[in-house]
Amino acid sequence: MGAVFNQMAIPYIHGKTIGWYLRQAGGYRDNANSGEIYLIKANGRIASRRFYSSFWSFIGLGNSFMHMPVKPGDTIVVPAEFKAPILWMPLIKDITQIMFQSISTVAMVRYL
Repeated sequence: MGAVFNQMAIPYIHGKTIGWYLRQAGGYRDNANSGEIYLIKANGRIASRRFYSSFWSFIGLGNSFMHMPVKPGDTIVVPAEFKAPILWMPLIKDITQIMFQSISTVAMVRYL
């Protein structure tokens, strides 16, 4: 579920991995945050790509999260990246207003 092309329930097949299931769902969408994938196990525990990858890299075995086998009832979640657009016009207006008020205040203080 999440930022994949086809969110669906895929029947369990013994020995298949997270990578295989993601390919069956059509792969990542453009807005997918592939570094933050996590697996919700049927018992409620969570395995995250970030933690799993850093742990296995730390002990020298590389990144094997995508090769982790999926068990019956597990859910793979691919979160979407949040991209907030910058609204330039209001930002420029606010900066200009602050600068004008600051200059006006300095000029008034010097005049008095």
